[in-house]
Amino acid sequence: HYGRVMVAMRKGVAAGLDRDRKTQLSVILQQAKLFAGIYDEETKTRFQPTAAEIDAYVAAHPELDTKTERAKIEGVLARVRAGEDFVKLADQFTEDPSGKGRGGDLGWFGRGMMVKPFEDAAFGLKPGEVSGVFETVFGFHIVKLDERRGQGAGEEVHARHILIQYSKATRGQSAQRTTPRERAAVAVEEEKRNRALDEAAARRRIQVAETFAVGDAASAPAKPATAGGASAQQPAAATTPAAKGKTPATRPAPARKAPARRKP
Repeated sequence: HYGRVMVAMRKGVAAGLDRDRKTQLSVILQQAKLFAGIYDEETKTRFQPTAAEIDAYVAAHPELDTKTERAKIEGVLARVRAGEDFVKLADQFTEDPSGKGRGGDLGWFGRGMMVKPFEDAAFGLKPGEVSGVFETVFGFHIVKLDERRGQGAGEEVHARHILIQYSKATRGQSAQRTTPRERAAVAVEEEKRNRALDEAAARRRIQVAETFAVGDAASAPAKPATAGGASAQQPAAATTPAAKGKTPATRPAPARKAPARRKP
């Protein structure tokens, strides 16, 4: 991709396009984007957070700590391993509303219907087996496989599970489909990247204006308002399309559709 862009740039220079100011600015912008992409690739491993850094961040942000929830599900698993009935324990402990009162029953499902960690755990079991504790974006789970069968060219499983959800504080925004620890990792990486950029800017004495304007409008003096209250640059409200009953040029963005993937 980089090579194709550079070839196109050389052809443009040969044709004299580089003398046009808009073209010059466009070339500068594209070069900046290319170099930014190369920088991100070359520094990716440098800014990756270590387990110790993530642990330290979670310790400093208790809302991301999930020790209580993990301890609870591990206690339930210990009772299952000791021989207690999975169905009764599911009715007592699961925090998945769809499985409450049904022994955590999820019915039959195929691949692609659950989040990946849940699918991997369920399809990795033999009938009658119970998984260890694993984590998804919803919380901590244990799964018991009841049956499996062929379905067309694939396979389906019949399973039940016990879910211990993250606390409300730990869940964060509903749109954040990541685990608390994953959110901590992203935050640590962003902190490391920003710190490196600040240090580089300080070494090179780079200064960036807090506010700035580009173009002729920045130097043009403001024109006084007319008697009607509108400036000479802005027509009065009565002359706008909206005032005449026309459809405005801008419309609100359509709402995003909910993901098709089914919550376990």
